[in-house]
Amino acid sequence: MSQDPQTPQQGAPQPQPQWVFPEKRKPKVGRAIFVVVLILLVIGAVGGAIWWLFVLPNQDAVDPTPTPTTSTSSPAATGTASASPSATPGATTDPTPAPTATTAPTTAPTPPVDLPDVETFRATVGPWLDDGSQGLDLMTAQPSVAAQIAEGLIIDANNLHDAASPADLTDQWRAAANAYITALEQVSATVKDGGDTTAAIADARTKLLALRDIAGI
Repeated sequence: MSQDPQTPQQGAPQPQPQWVFPEKRKPKVGRAIFVVVLILLVIGAVGGAIWWLFVLPNQDAVDPTPTPTTSTSSPAATGTASASPSATPGATTDPTPAPTATTAPTTAPTPPVDLPDVETFRATVGPWLDDGSQGLDLMTAQPSVAAQIAEGLIIDANNLHDAASPADLTDQWRAAANAYITALEQVSATVKDGGDTTAAIADARTKLLALRDIAGI
């Protein structure tokens, strides 16, 4: 019997399976650089063509009229700039107005007071002198009302002091009136303290008589 040709013969070595890896290809750097450069050249060519076809004709088509306008506006601007600095020194060097000297208001001289004659003077001060004599008598007779009477006599004494008098009597009259006022104030103080007013009233009466002598009443 003959053997089948496709059947392996017994005892022959069998092939072992092995992994076969394909050889790795090294990257071609030169080709990549060439591609990048080529792309850049293409982009540059396209950009140049666009500029040449669209941008440059538009610049050539611009109306050249603004050129003289710019030159004419330049002097105007120059004039404006020159006017501004000239105005600034003017404002800076403008002298400050000198302050107006204020003069003190002159007081008009007081017109001279018409001094009365002796008769007019006596007619003016006579009633106050008479009230003084009556008041001092009443204070002696009614000590309970002495305080009120003293206050009234002090007011009359001040009127006597301020009364206009003849020129030759003015100084003497004012001094006597002051002495009379002081005496009446002493009477009022003695009454308020509850003391004996006899001596104070007598002193006030003496001062009142001096006024009468000066006035000739």
